Amino acid sequence: MHPKHLYQTYAEPAVVLLSHIGFMVLTASLPLSKGTSSVTMVIMLGFSLLLWTFTGVGLRRSVGFNKLIAGCWLLFAVYVAGLLYTAHLQSGIQFVYKQGALLCLPFIMAVNRQLVSWYGALYLKWLIFGTCFAAVVTTGLFLLPNATLLQIAPQLPRWGLLKLSEVSVLGKFGFYSPFIDRLSFSYLLGISALSCCWLAASGNMGKWAAAGLLGLLLFTAAILGGRAAQLGLLAGLLVWLSYVVYNALKTKPGKSSLLLKVIVATGMAVFGVAVAYGLFKTMPAVWERYNQLQWELSVLHNNTWQQYNYQYFTTLRRLYSWQNTWQIIAQHPLTGVGTGDYRHSLQQLYSQQQVGFEANAHNQFLQVWATLGIGGLLLFAGLLWLFHAIMRKAALPGFRVFGVSVLVFYLIIFTFDSPLNTQVSLMTFVFLLCLLPFMAGRNAMEQHA
Repeated sequence: MHPKHLYQTYAEPAVVLLSHIGFMVLTASLPLSKGTSSVTMVIMLGFSLLLWTFTGVGLRRSVGFNKLIAGCWLLFAVYVAGLLYTAHLQSGIQFVYKQGALLCLPFIMAVNRQLVSWYGALYLKWLIFGTCFAAVVTTGLFLLPNATLLQIAPQLPRWGLLKLSEVSVLGKFGFYSPFIDRLSFSYLLGISALSCCWLAASGNMGKWAAAGLLGLLLFTAAILGGRAAQLGLLAGLLVWLSYVVYNALKTKPGKSSLLLKVIVATGMAVFGVAVAYGLFKTMPAVWERYNQLQWELSVLHNNTWQQYNYQYFTTLRRLYSWQNTWQIIAQHPLTGVGTGDYRHSLQQLYSQQQVGFEANAHNQFLQVWATLGIGGLLLFAGLLWLFHAIMRKAALPGFRVFGVSVLVFYLIIFTFDSPLNTQVSLMTFVFLLCLLPFMAGRNAMEQHA
């Protein structure tokens, strides 16, 4: 028997099956272990190279998909080019290595486009299940008395959980995340909650099951205190609620009313503020977190913040990060400082101002601009715009809403944080950036069939 025929008969089906399992392991492990998710991605890259080499799987799906995938690769290439003029080459190489998902995941998903198109909903379920398992563990630890939690804290690393710091039990700084860093887990809670909405709306998950999981995800997001993720999730849920209310009030099916859209949007904005205020007044974990924000702003206004142990003052850290990042941009608006120099440049400004904060980015757009210049910023913004353009053409209205809610969620967290600096958040973002358009393409084909 010819070797190629042997491969197509025995090896290729096995590789496809292993890739299918790999997607489930990858998505389920994202909220639980960055090591497992990283190793899984590397293994799946090997499978994808095998499929591409021996079966000639094409990478083109459509012009839009091709541009989106090429855009991820181009952004990675620009980061590599940024090494040419960085003063801290080792830091730059480490950063580029962490951005490897921009190169690997689009290739994996393009080669396995049939899998992600047909089983995308299943992979989202595995993401939700993994996140909910982490949420159950987190909630269980949260419900323990503080004295008990601090007593068992030395044992947590032996159980495979992250080390617990004493500030993690203080509501003002957000609760402890046992598997991955608190902010990355907060983002996954938001994405999982929005995915629950779509799975329930599309019939891929029972509405009562989705409601139960959504309640768990929302409670965990509240106690973790990731404010950017909370605001992004609230905005994403309001997108879904706007869709439901608009369709309920629309008098003529199939016809759009601009006035009704304006009324619904205004109502949702007012409702969102009311919900946020209600949670602030009634939920202790939310009150503690946002009361800390108000207090930090007050000591900043009074110029007394240096009298306190301000290293945990996340609001002040953000304000100083934004202010000094703008200063870096003003000095290097066209080319940026290079891939390895951003943190060093920021730390240098902090030292000049005698500020004891650790240099960190707190705005994804500003960090990309300060690192790669205006061209890098336009490329990054172009990826988001292209994702939106593809999702707008989705055949199913509910799927379009899902895409918009995810985009709104990311736009808000990109404004207050730089999640793509962490491996888990970068992998999640790139995965969704490629997955949802492929699923939208499959829905379009089914509609025209």
